[in-house]
Amino acid sequence: MATRVFKTGASRNDDSEKLDIEAFNSPVVDRRYAEFMHKNRIQPNGEMRSGDNWTLGIELDAYMKSAVRHVTDWRLVHRGYEPVDKTDIEDILCAVIFNCKGYLFEILKARRYGLEAALSIPTTSALNVDDNTVGGPCEVCAVTELSEEKVIQGG
Repeated sequence: MATRVFKTGASRNDDSEKLDIEAFNSPVVDRRYAEFMHKNRIQPNGEMRSGDNWTLGIELDAYMKSAVRHVTDWRLVHRGYEPVDKTDIEDILCAVIFNCKGYLFEILKARRYGLEAALSIPTTSALNVDDNTVGGPCEVCAVTELSEEKVIQGG
């Protein structure tokens, strides 16, 4: 493994094979998404839910239905029409991102705990299998004591 040497004399391992998470995300987009998420923490009764409430578990069907509604709005705006939800394009895109992130989180959570079968969606290895596993209830959401932090840390 190569070593990087800085002008100061400090040295570090070469990072060319490491994930460049900072480069893969825009702080402008991250900030706008955080504003969207914060705005949507306020519930109809006026109470504020925790920012990571979504990590407690939302069924994949709920994420999918919501994502399709927001993608439809995105398509409408893209083609010059009024969105159904009467919201702006930034909120629409943030809602699409939210649903994609949540769906992915549920898959990663299930995979971490060996519960892929409970998701009732085909896994990468099962895409060529002709069975009726698509569309059932998401039983993995019964695993409610998981947070994003615990999934990442393996706890």
